Amino acid sequence: HTSTVALVDVNTFRNILESIKEGLGSLDQAICSHCCAAADRMAEFYYTSMDRDTPAAHGIRALMQEHRHVFSDILATLFNIIIFE
Repeated sequence: HTSTVALVDVNTFRNILESIKEGLGSLDQAICSHCCAAADRMAEFYYTSMDRDTPAAHGIRALMQEHRHVFSDILATLFNIIIFE
């Protein structure tokens, strides 16, 4: 479903990333685990689609460029969880 997410508008993508970020801080382990998996899948799709020439690849690259700071925040949150919890 990541290729579908890559084609959404900018505001929807930002909301998805913000939801993932908020879920990482959840005390519910299931929510946190699903958000970790979503962040991992998003990063994997981004890096594997860098050399592809598909609408989804173009979409995910544009969206990640637009919201680079949010994805960086997600990665920082993940590293904080791994290191300090």
